[in-house]
Amino acid sequence: MTERDSFVVDFINKYKLCTSNHIYKIYFSQVDQTVCKRRLRYLADYGYIQREKYNGNNYIYYSGNKPATRIVAHDLLITNFVVRLLIDGYEIIEFKKSFVLGEVISDAYIRVSKDNRIKNILLEVQLSNHDCLSKYRNLKKLVLDNTKWDVLPRIVVAGNVETQDIPGVKVSYLNLNMEGELCI
Repeated sequence: MTERDSFVVDFINKYKLCTSNHIYKIYFSQVDQTVCKRRLRYLADYGYIQREKYNGNNYIYYSGNKPATRIVAHDLLITNFVVRLLIDGYEIIEFKKSFVLGEVISDAYIRVSKDNRIKNILLEVQLSNHDCLSKYRNLKKLVLDNTKWDVLPRIVVAGNVETQDIPGVKVSYLNLNMEGELCI
């Protein structure tokens, strides 16, 4: 196993679910995509990671138990956001899926660093028109009661949802391709 293979396995272990395109963008962008797919097949064949066919002839790569079919598309979008952060030059210090903050559960909590500044992000991925932001109306109290954070986190919403303002909270809206202004 190469050093790059170790980085790939660590990535999959940390974020739990990805596609070859995610891995390619981060670790193999200087070579042909077939090199990436060949290394992922090798890692799966030797049991370092798992893979399953998904969406035609494509594969998903994961560690641990096979993800439930109903959450694969949602969780791949979480990984899309992580890849965007990494490509944009952020270092990910901490990552937790289904992050519990008092009575609120966000899709992910991500602590990032860039230019010697550390930020906390609460990610909401929306595949439906469900209101995902009203639960953050009392974010300041949630943070004070449940964390030792010295600043309020940024909320990032990925999906085609109506924008809402939450007083005192910075909210960024991205489409499902993770395009849009990221104010963190």
